[in-house]
Amino acid sequence: MGNIPVNQKIVITEENAQKLFKIIQTNDIGGFRLMLNQATGPNTTDQSGKTALMMAAELEYVQWVELLMEHEANINQQNHIGTTALLLLASHQSHSNVVRTLIENNAKINVKSCVF
Repeated sequence: MGNIPVNQKIVITEENAQKLFKIIQTNDIGGFRLMLNQATGPNTTDQSGKTALMMAAELEYVQWVELLMEHEANINQQNHIGTTALLLLASHQSHSNVVRTLIENNAKINVKSCVF
């Protein structure tokens, strides 16, 4: 993220969405905070509709999930097949901390999806 000037606003493009997801995958919390503060947006999606919250939840990054919610991430946003972050975790028994965090923050548990 060192190549993006601090005061530059980031336009939400596919390229910037990919940068955000790369930051999440590499666990770069500083770069993540910077992109959120530069208006990338907590509800940015990739081509499949997967949000930053979904990716952070799948990776069990509770701190990231909480940070996204502080930045008003839509906890119940659905991807292209209707899956939410909570539904993505339904099959991961080891993700109990993230599941608990999502439910405590009013994630809907009765969302209809094409998968579940």
